[in-house]
Amino acid sequence: MREEIRGRLAHIEFSQNVRILYACESGSRAWGFPSPDSDYDVRFLYVHPLSWYIRIHPGRDVIELPIDGDLDINGWDSRKALQLMLKGNQSIFEWLDSPIIYSENTAFLKEWRHVSSRAYRRRAALGHYFGIASRIAAEHLHTDDVPIKKVLYVLRTMLAGRWAAENPEPPPISMDRLVAGTCMEDAIRQEIQEIMKAKQSAMERETIHLSKDMTDFIDQSLVDLRRCLQEWDLPEPPQDTSLADNLFLRWMSEL
Repeated sequence: MREEIRGRLAHIEFSQNVRILYACESGSRAWGFPSPDSDYDVRFLYVHPLSWYIRIHPGRDVIELPIDGDLDINGWDSRKALQLMLKGNQSIFEWLDSPIIYSENTAFLKEWRHVSSRAYRRRAALGHYFGIASRIAAEHLHTDDVPIKKVLYVLRTMLAGRWAAENPEPPPISMDRLVAGTCMEDAIRQEIQEIMKAKQSAMERETIHLSKDMTDFIDQSLVDLRRCLQEWDLPEPPQDTSLADNLFLRWMSEL
């Protein structure tokens, strides 16, 4: 599959006249809890030639391929990605931490990670993950049998929110690292591990019954995260866009 993905990326470069500078896995395979039928969620960053950026009407700044079997491939233009990162979108931070990389320009990746380390804002990360976790929990959690996929989505984003509240560095993409880095009772930690193990053999739509202790743990964690957001008073420096500008100009002019 890796070679198939690389072939698709090479075709995108040729057909779209872009240069892909980084491509990785971003979904459950990168998070550490894929199902047997999980898609490959391939995400990439790219640049156009200079002439594409200096025209009257801006072009589309994403490339999205139709889902083909279990391949879900799309990417963002680097300018769009930088703009979103500076606004607090956490997708880029996750992509840069992916353990599954399909294509990379080493120098580009090093520069991007440096920029992202300066751009990261803890409260923005907390708000991003709390919003996702609370929405999915409200829609799916309080039923007798919960889709196992949704349970892990709630847990991962909730734990990432707790990480952002408690640590200065961005939350890791790995579910194992999030669990290991979060204070919780041993019984809760064990149940999370069992849910993750169950998903390795469960199809995407299968359901699971949660213990009352787990449901209470999630509910209380979301209450705590909401309070943390409301009472956040840690100062954070204003965004300095010069590093992002320099990164974009350098790599856009390389094509």
